Amino acid sequence: MIRVVKHEREEHDSNEQGPESVIYVTFYTPVYEYTVNGQRYEYETRVGSSTDQYPIGMECPGYYNPSNPADVTESLTDIAGGGSRFWSLLCFVIGALAIVYALVRVWTVMPLL
Repeated sequence: MIRVVKHEREEHDSNEQGPESVIYVTFYTPVYEYTVNGQRYEYETRVGSSTDQYPIGMECPGYYNPSNPADVTESLTDIAGGGSRFWSLLCFVIGALAIVYALVRVWTVMPLL
């Protein structure tokens, strides 16, 4: 189940034309409530929004550590690394091949100059 917490913070904005002004910023963060083995837990996400866009009472997936149910995350990418290493490696290989291809093309043209 989700509930929403409203946060307000004061920020200072200075501009060149006048004195520093104070801006009040409001943002909302969802708090996930869940139960494991009869024990109730809460997790307030790190991600917020400037609008109250989270549907209260909505059920959504979450993942917790069975040996420590208070250790929870919203996605498996936080637990498993999300395959970011795979995509980084793939981009590196494609970039390296592009560089090698460009060097081969330059070396074949150099004798003609």
